[in-house]
Amino acid sequence: MRGTGPDVGGELIYAAMDIEFPGAWIDPEASINNDEIPVFAVLGNNYPNPFNPETTINYEIKEAGIVCIEVFNIKGQIVKTLVNEYLTADNYSIVWNGTNANNESVSSGVYFYKMKSGTYISAKKMILMK
Repeated sequence: MRGTGPDVGGELIYAAMDIEFPGAWIDPEASINNDEIPVFAVLGNNYPNPFNPETTINYEIKEAGIVCIEVFNIKGQIVKTLVNEYLTADNYSIVWNGTNANNESVSSGVYFYKMKSGTYISAKKMILMK
Protein backbone atom coordinates (compact mmCIF):
# COMPACT_ATOMS: atom_id res chain seq x y z
CA MET A 1 0.00 0.00 0.00
CA ARG A 2 1.23 3.49 -0.69
CA GLY A 3 0.23 6.84 0.68
CA THR A 4 1.70 10.27 0.95
CA GLY A 5 2.78 11.96 4.15
CA PRO A 6 3.66 15.59 4.79
CA ASP A 7 5.15 17.37 1.81
CA VAL A 8 8.79 16.59 2.57
CA GLY A 9 9.66 15.40 -0.92
CA GLY A 10 9.16 11.70 -0.28
CA GLU A 11 6.58 8.97 -0.32
CA LEU A 12 5.30 7.11 2.73
CA ILE A 13 5.29 3.33 2.27
CA TYR A 14 3.66 1.03 4.80
CA ALA A 15 2.46 -2.55 5.00
CA ALA A 16 -0.67 -4.04 6.54
CA MET A 17 -0.62 -7.29 8.49
CA ASP A 18 -3.60 -9.64 8.32
CA ILE A 19 -4.58 -11.34 11.56
CA GLU A 20 -7.27 -13.98 11.37
CA PHE A 21 -9.47 -14.94 14.28
CA PRO A 22 -11.48 -18.18 14.38
CA GLY A 23 -15.20 -17.46 14.01
CA ALA A 24 -16.46 -14.83 16.42
CA TRP A 25 -14.00 -12.93 18.62
CA ILE A 26 -13.15 -14.66 21.88
CA ASP A 27 -11.09 -13.46 24.81
CA PRO A 28 -7.75 -15.33 24.50
CA GLU A 29 -7.15 -15.02 28.25
CA ALA A 30 -10.60 -16.37 29.18
CA SER A 31 -9.70 -20.05 29.49
CA ILE A 32 -5.93 -19.85 30.03
CA ASN A 33 -4.87 -21.24 33.41
CA ASN A 34 -8.12 -23.01 34.18
CA ASP A 35 -9.26 -26.61 33.93
CA GLU A 36 -11.77 -26.20 31.08
CA ILE A 37 -11.23 -27.82 27.69
CA PRO A 38 -10.92 -24.95 25.18
CA VAL A 39 -13.71 -24.34 22.67
CA PHE A 40 -11.32 -22.76 20.13
CA ALA A 41 -7.63 -23.10 19.39
CA VAL A 42 -5.94 -19.94 20.67
CA LEU A 43 -2.39 -18.66 20.60
CA GLY A 44 -1.94 -16.33 23.57
CA ASN A 45 0.36 -13.35 23.93
CA ASN A 46 3.81 -14.09 25.26
CA TYR A 47 4.80 -12.66 28.61
CA PRO A 48 6.77 -10.78 29.52
CA ASN A 49 7.09 -8.84 26.29
CA PRO A 50 9.68 -7.37 25.81
CA PHE A 51 11.65 -10.10 27.53
CA ASN A 52 15.13 -11.07 28.68
CA PRO A 53 16.21 -13.83 29.01
CA GLU A 54 13.02 -15.90 28.53
CA THR A 55 9.33 -15.60 27.74
CA THR A 56 6.28 -17.83 28.20
CA ILE A 57 3.75 -18.55 25.45
CA ASN A 58 0.29 -19.84 26.40
CA TYR A 59 -1.80 -21.73 23.87
CA GLU A 60 -4.99 -23.76 23.77
CA ILE A 61 -5.94 -26.73 21.63
CA LYS A 62 -9.63 -27.45 20.95
CA GLU A 63 -9.13 -30.94 19.52
CA ALA A 64 -6.34 -33.49 19.59
CA GLY A 65 -3.84 -33.31 16.76
CA ILE A 66 -0.41 -32.23 15.64
CA VAL A 67 0.57 -28.82 17.02
CA CYS A 68 3.52 -26.83 15.73
CA ILE A 69 4.89 -23.64 17.28
CA GLU A 70 7.90 -22.04 15.61
CA VAL A 71 9.91 -18.87 16.24
CA PHE A 72 10.97 -16.75 13.23
CA ASN A 73 13.36 -13.83 12.88
CA ILE A 74 12.47 -10.57 11.14
CA LYS A 75 13.67 -12.05 7.82
CA GLY A 76 11.13 -14.89 8.12
CA GLN A 77 13.78 -17.56 8.81
CA ILE A 78 12.94 -20.28 11.34
CA VAL A 79 14.97 -19.71 14.50
CA LYS A 80 13.63 -22.58 16.61
CA THR A 81 10.77 -25.08 16.73
CA LEU A 82 9.29 -25.03 20.23
CA VAL A 83 6.50 -27.59 19.76
CA ASN A 84 5.96 -30.17 17.03
CA GLU A 85 3.96 -33.04 18.44
CA TYR A 86 0.57 -34.66 18.87
CA LEU A 87 -1.32 -33.06 21.77
CA THR A 88 -4.75 -33.63 23.30
CA ALA A 89 -7.30 -30.82 23.72
CA ASP A 90 -6.14 -28.74 26.68
CA ASN A 91 -4.37 -25.55 27.81
CA TYR A 92 -0.58 -25.46 27.48
CA SER A 93 2.39 -23.16 27.86
CA ILE A 94 5.94 -23.26 26.56
CA VAL A 95 9.00 -21.21 27.56
CA TRP A 96 11.41 -19.85 24.95
CA ASN A 97 14.81 -18.99 26.37
CA GLY A 98 16.02 -16.85 23.46
CA THR A 99 18.11 -19.55 21.80
CA ASN A 100 18.15 -20.94 18.26
CA ALA A 101 17.93 -24.58 17.11
CA ASN A 102 21.60 -25.05 18.10
CA ASN A 103 20.91 -23.69 21.62
CA GLU A 104 22.96 -20.56 20.87
CA SER A 105 21.69 -17.22 22.19
CA VAL A 106 20.04 -15.08 19.54
CA SER A 107 20.54 -11.33 19.26
CA SER A 108 18.18 -8.66 20.54
CA GLY A 109 15.37 -7.81 18.16
CA VAL A 110 11.87 -8.55 16.93
CA TYR A 111 10.81 -12.18 16.57
CA PHE A 112 7.55 -13.81 15.57
CA TYR A 113 6.01 -17.02 16.84
CA LYS A 114 3.48 -18.99 14.82
CA MET A 115 1.16 -21.81 15.86
CA LYS A 116 -0.49 -24.34 13.55
CA SER A 117 -3.13 -26.72 14.90
CA GLY A 118 -5.48 -28.36 12.41
CA THR A 119 -6.89 -25.51 10.31
CA TYR A 120 -5.96 -22.87 12.92
CA ILE A 121 -2.91 -20.70 12.17
CA SER A 122 -1.92 -17.62 14.14
CA ALA A 123 1.25 -15.54 14.52
CA LYS A 124 2.31 -12.92 17.06
CA LYS A 125 5.24 -10.58 17.61
CA MET A 126 7.68 -10.56 20.54
CA ILE A 127 10.74 -8.48 21.38
CA LEU A 128 13.97 -9.76 22.90
CA MET A 129 15.92 -6.96 24.63
CA LYS A 130 19.35 -7.69 26.06
